[in-house]
Amino acid sequence: MDRFRLCIAMELNSAEQSPTPLSLTQSLIAEQIVTAQLEQLSHVSVSTIPPVEAILEAFLFPPLHVVMSVGEQSLYRARFMGRCRTEPDPVQSIAKQEFHASKQSFLDVLQRSLPEQSRTEPHRTVLET
Repeated sequence: MDRFRLCIAMELNSAEQSPTPLSLTQSLIAEQIVTAQLEQLSHVSVSTIPPVEAILEAFLFPPLHVVMSVGEQSLYRARFMGRCRTEPDPVQSIAKQEFHASKQSFLDVLQRSLPEQSRTEPHRTVLET
């Protein structure tokens, strides 16, 4: 987590040019997102067969809320999150590691909701409908 936080702090500080305690606090973006996603998912997963729409809302809304909830810093958070998914290693592998727990939890719940799909196929089915 420390390297990931450092990458986030560096991205957030690119506009400030110097580290501040506020920007270091904001470096907890991944942790905030994962915590919020898992909390939302816990409400959805109570159901035996949770609706796919509710699962997607629990997966997508927390990151949007965390990224957009800091006023003018929102743009820097959004840029960083985009870079996490497009930059080559080591940034991408660090991001994957940080979000692994929430990804696996969501795949578990999606598997319950779409039992006819293999573990690797639920995302295809959800996106195609």
